[in-house]
Amino acid sequence: FLVALALSGMEPVPVILLSPTITGTGNHTTCQRIAEALQNLTSYPESKKLEKKDPPARREIIVIPALDPDAGIHVERVISEKKVACIFGIHALKSGRHLVNIQKNIPYAIILGGTDINEYESLPENSQAIV
Repeated sequence: FLVALALSGMEPVPVILLSPTITGTGNHTTCQRIAEALQNLTSYPESKKLEKKDPPARREIIVIPALDPDAGIHVERVISEKKVACIFGIHALKSGRHLVNIQKNIPYAIILGGTDINEYESLPENSQAIV
């Protein structure tokens, strides 16, 4: 659903990726892969698809580091400055905590990682935050 939402309309609308982006981790790799996939998606009306004269505009992907204690403030700032289609949060515990209090009505999805399911869920204080 969120990918369809991000593709709605004629022009690519920016998408926020909120991720604990530490180089060399699985979360970082996942963030890069999702960003690349979203940048390469196009959304042309049927008539424009047939023409294919102009290269598709690349979607702006705004990566916000979830490990930054002010990540939620950064997300709010970007939302107020740009028309954002949606937010993808990678890692429920580290990204989700910043999305819970977002004041704007922007759809978001949390991508669960192995650590969310296998490690953090067993700790009561983290389990509550993940849910």
